Amino acid sequence: MPRGVKSEPGPMRYDVCRSPRGRAGAERHRKDGTPSCQPCRDAASKAHQLYKLRCMRQGEQLVSSIGTRRRLRALAAIGWTFGEIGTELGGWNHTTVQKLASERSDQCWLSTVQAVRGVYDRLSMTPGCSAYARNRAARQGWLPPLAWDDEMIEDPDYVPLEQVMRDWEQALTEDRAWEARHKKRLARQRKAAERDSEFLARQREREQTARESAA
Repeated sequence: MPRGVKSEPGPMRYDVCRSPRGRAGAERHRKDGTPSCQPCRDAASKAHQLYKLRCMRQGEQLVSSIGTRRRLRALAAIGWTFGEIGTELGGWNHTTVQKLASERSDQCWLSTVQAVRGVYDRLSMTPGCSAYARNRAARQGWLPPLAWDDEMIEDPDYVPLEQVMRDWEQALTEDRAWEARHKKRLARQRKAAERDSEFLARQREREQTARESAA
């Protein structure tokens, strides 16, 4: 069957599928709104590896990855999965995007920073559909795009106000929890002291009664 013709019941095949054209197949899938097929994902991953090798040979500049990390985490906080972000980046592998969002490396290629910035600018005001991504980001304490100042997001010393408030609330919650535990501990100690006091009082009464009976 010629490529580009839909077969029944198989998926749509594209001219770029199973071809050495790198990210073109994944990009075509993204534009058509269809899931990337495995050959296109493999080709995109291979193209990305070749791209990194090309960057190394050309001496491309390595820069801080903190802004890239913050942008990827912010997109995850509003419901974008790493796989979806990778597709928007032109078919990047889910694992590659996940590594960029982690703290495994402090540097990345300048072109990577520019690519992620472009996707961030395009998606930051559009909520994603993944509740899992939002919940995971919430557990990790990742901030959404509105918490970041676009002019300061690359600054490693910049701490957004929302993060300051979260840290303060967390510290306050911990202090309140410690105070509550301390009050419970004091209450248990008071009850134990009262029981000991009552026991000693009863014991003294029994001894007094025994002495009076002996007399």
